[in-house]
Amino acid sequence: MADFLRYFLTEVYDPDFKALLEAFFLRQEFMERFALAPGHVNSHHAYLGGLLEHTLSVATLCQHVAVQYPRLNGGLLVTAALLHDIGKTEEICYGETIGTSHQGELLGHILLGQKMIEERVGGLPRVFPRSKELELIHAVISHHGELEWGAFKRPQSAEALVLHHIDNLDARVKGFFEVVAGKGKVSWPELQNYFRRPLDRPEAADDDPDTGYLI
Repeated sequence: MADFLRYFLTEVYDPDFKALLEAFFLRQEFMERFALAPGHVNSHHAYLGGLLEHTLSVATLCQHVAVQYPRLNGGLLVTAALLHDIGKTEEICYGETIGTSHQGELLGHILLGQKMIEERVGGLPRVFPRSKELELIHAVISHHGELEWGAFKRPQSAEALVLHHIDNLDARVKGFFEVVAGKGKVSWPELQNYFRRPLDRPEAADDDPDTGYLI
C-alpha cells in the first residue's frame, strides 16, 4: 500500500501540490508512522495500517470523480484526499492497545493536520501560493461536512464537498462490512454498530446457493 501511495505522487502534476506531498510522504520517518497508524480508535479502519488503507481508498475515489467532473481541480482534490487525515498520526497512539494521545484529546486530528500542513508549507524551498494553501486547508478542515460532525467549516468549494462525501462514503461502507463480517443480521444495540439500525449481511454470489453461479 505504501508503494501505491507513492504512485499517487506521480499523478499530481501541479508542482506546488506535488512538492508538498513529497515533503510528507518521501520522508521515511513520517511515512513509517503514517503506514502503521490506525484509521480510528474504535470505528472504521481501527487497526494498524487502517489510516493508509482509508487514505488510498479516498484518494482513488477522488481521482475517479475528478475524471468524471473535469471542472474540478484534480490536483487540489487528490492532494486534499492524501492529506485530510494526516493529523491522525499525532492524534492516535498505538502499541498493545489503540488510544487517543493527550494532544489528540485536546486538539483532534483536523486541527493537528492543519498545523502539520502549515509547517510543511513553511519549510518548502519554493514559495507556496497562499491561495492554494487556503483552498487545501479549507478542504481538510471541512472534510467532516457539518459542524456537529466535527468539521471546523462546512464545505464551500466543489473540491471540499467531494472530499467530504467520499470520505464519509468510504468510512460508512468499510464500517458496514466490519460490523457485519461473519454475522447474520446485526441489530442496532450492538456496541460496534454506529449505524443504529438493523443491517443485512451481503452475500457474495459464490456463497448464495440460489444464484447457481460458480466463481
